[in-house]
Amino acid sequence: MKKAASMFLMLIILIASFALFGCEIMPEKETIVDNSADLAYTLELEGITPEKVIVTKAQILELGKTKEVVYDEENPCYASDKTDEFNNLIPRIVKGVYLDEIMEHYAYGTTTTSFSAITLRGTDGYETVLTSDTYNEEQGGSKMIVAYYYEGIVLNESESSGALRMIVPNQVANSWAKKLKTIIFSDAALTPPEPARLNFVELLGDSYDGTFAREETTGAGTFDYTYYGVSLSALFADETLTAETTDKMYLIAWDYITNGTDYFYRQYTSWKSNEYYSNAYLIYREQEDQGEITDEIRAPVFDGANMQKGMSVKNVLAISVNDTSLITLSIAFERYDTDTDNRIAFGELLELVNLKEDAVYNVFNTDEAITVITGSDLSAATLENNGGVYLLHYGVDSVLTLKSIELQ
Repeated sequence: MKKAASMFLMLIILIASFALFGCEIMPEKETIVDNSADLAYTLELEGITPEKVIVTKAQILELGKTKEVVYDEENPCYASDKTDEFNNLIPRIVKGVYLDEIMEHYAYGTTTTSFSAITLRGTDGYETVLTSDTYNEEQGGSKMIVAYYYEGIVLNESESSGALRMIVPNQVANSWAKKLKTIIFSDAALTPPEPARLNFVELLGDSYDGTFAREETTGAGTFDYTYYGVSLSALFADETLTAETTDKMYLIAWDYITNGTDYFYRQYTSWKSNEYYSNAYLIYREQEDQGEITDEIRAPVFDGANMQKGMSVKNVLAISVNDTSLITLSIAFERYDTDTDNRIAFGELLELVNLKEDAVYNVFNTDEAITVITGSDLSAATLENNGGVYLLHYGVDSVLTLKSIELQ
């Protein structure tokens, strides 16, 4: 009986052993991320050939295996005009490929320096136009990086930066572009068209003043902002400025930036299309919710309700569109009054907006009286800021109180 019981127990153990060995432990199921859509994302290059050059993100990532550019914690990347509350530059971590490398491999060996201007467009409607002094190293610019990694995030379309982001190290922030989709290369002349009419922001009066409101989200929450300044649509309405829908607007800024080591002012040009400038403003003050109205630090700021974050241009020195120009005298004196004697060479302003010396002009003073002055005499004139009254000294000893200038 004991022997039978022992045999029965052995049988139970044997069966249990087979059962255990027969149970295969299934490995944890691997999560497979489908990134095929991200790899298929395309970057469009226009203006190089008659047809668009299409480059996939997969091709850019493949190029990055051998040509990757890295800015890390020890060697971060900076936008030259972006600082924190303590006025320190904000470091950015970036991985990507130089645009020139992409063009060399996938766009017939062309380079950015072959073009005088480059337009960047994002899937969110963002648009900015860069002139060669921004991206041509020989002119003080920086090589452009198409980034696929930004601030610890591998970029894709669902991220705030989008699938690709354009980075231009040590250049102003509005030369960077998130959600990058299209790059347009141009050989267009960078010289503004000769104006038939020249006005000055400080001498316009307050009849063009206006406001616009915009909701903005920051790390601290969402706020309603109201901006106060000169309405460009009002200037277009009475033809102080004129433009066709196809005309680009030249914005010349004199802005305080840094190269990562030193701080300095630099003049640069930005272009805007009619979609953005037709309802834009030159902003001087702002208000958060119903709080105190405060002055813009680097006014005037070109901005508008339909512009994406980063499209604004600070310290606007001059605007040119079609056959009209507008100069900000306060910024002009910052730019050209190197002797700090409240006087500048008027020819500097004429050269800025491409006013010709071989023409004749009607110069209006503040009571609308007209004085006829040749372009050569205007070029040799001096403009004095006498407590907010601008005196034009021309000829031997002639003086008038300046208001505006028109081509005769």
